[in-house]
Amino acid sequence: MFHNMSTNPQGKTTLYLADLWAYDRVEVCNLTWRFEKYAQFPNAARLEYTVRDKRKRQTKMFTTVPLVVLDGWGHPKPPPKFGPTHYGAAYSTQATRRRSCDPEWQNEFDAFLYGYLQGSKAQVLLDLRKHDPNKAMEDLET
Repeated sequence: MFHNMSTNPQGKTTLYLADLWAYDRVEVCNLTWRFEKYAQFPNAARLEYTVRDKRKRQTKMFTTVPLVVLDGWGHPKPPPKFGPTHYGAAYSTQATRRRSCDPEWQNEFDAFLYGYLQGSKAQVLLDLRKHDPNKAMEDLET
């Protein structure tokens, strides 16, 4: 799903952001976005929002990080990043369930999101999982 811009702030929204391992969920409000040139990327996504229960507005540029935005709060947490905690005599350790950059992280999130969207009335406002920030805006509109 591709929307050029949202200059009218979206009320309550949920961001699902990927890192090297899995996805995290962040609930935000007053979200706006647009696509603009940033560094070497002609079509980076610029998001401005306020994290839930915070006062300071944040601006983030997204170039290679997958992102999905859902309308509203209260959406489920994505599958966990870490496995069980192991306890020793004076320490505890916890490891991720997979190696970093393993494509299974993305497959697992895609299945989680698809299943959730099928069984709910959640609305996707923005989906940048397949967004290419290297393509100029003109290339995307044709």
